Amino acid sequence: MTLTYSLDNNDYLQHQLYLASKSKRIKNKRFKSWIATTMFFLSLVLLFYVSNNEVLTSYFIVIAFINLILYPFYSRYHYKKHYQTYIDDVYKNRLGETLTVIFNDTTIDMYDKAGEAKINLSEIGEIAEIKDYIYVRIKAGVSLIIPKVKLNDADSVIIYLKSFANDSGISYNTELNWRWK
Repeated sequence: MTLTYSLDNNDYLQHQLYLASKSKRIKNKRFKSWIATTMFFLSLVLLFYVSNNEVLTSYFIVIAFINLILYPFYSRYHYKKHYQTYIDDVYKNRLGETLTVIFNDTTIDMYDKAGEAKINLSEIGEIAEIKDYIYVRIKAGVSLIIPKVKLNDADSVIIYLKSFANDSGISYNTELNWRWK
């Protein structure tokens, strides 16, 4: 099976956001930041309450409440912006370049303008499918990004990868409702 497509900025961004959403470390970091900022504002409330400053106490109660409600949205925006900057910096020479991926009996061969790579099928750790993408994750930590919307026959690719995952005992995760949050 041979696939030919190119990856753009959004393809890399969706991949980074998907990986971030699955990382326990990043989930914990986002949660701890949310709690820490809220606790900071609540400590200011306590400080001004003890010093009998009603105006600043009321002000920081409102700020703490706003932070409690809006911080998850800010965090989502902040991480998306961070990954966008990272992609613009790291992948700038790969954007729009044609990639050819060939699935053989024992390897995945990839060709682009930079060169070629071979990955043994035994090195595939898991396969994840979301609404617009399929991610073939290699045990070494890198992933092959396959944008379903850029393929002529995405259904045959999905059938092939599900069959491969089933035969190899690799997990095939389907999360068609996944979105960055």
